Amino acid sequence: MGEKDPILTRSKIREMKKEEERTLSRLTKLDKERLEALREKDRSQKTPSDLTPPTEGGRLARNQKINERSSFLTKAIIIVTILLIIMGIIIFRL
Repeated sequence: MGEKDPILTRSKIREMKKEEERTLSRLTKLDKERLEALREKDRSQKTPSDLTPPTEGGRLARNQKINERSSFLTKAIIIVTILLIIMGIIIFRL
């Protein structure tokens, strides 16, 4: 029987580790490229509804609309209460 050579030498182990690192770096580069491609695809597929609508007017215009609406509602409530009072008086008098 002859001498047995070690199956894996230190140099072979180093070479295997270097090769493994190279393949990992290639894979990570491919993954990064794929992720970037997917992000670009998502950006290009956005519909106008996904985008925020432009604001119409500022705070002053918005407050003015609210004040107009509230004044109209208060006038309507006052008129309805006056009509209810008149209807109540007419019903109880007759």
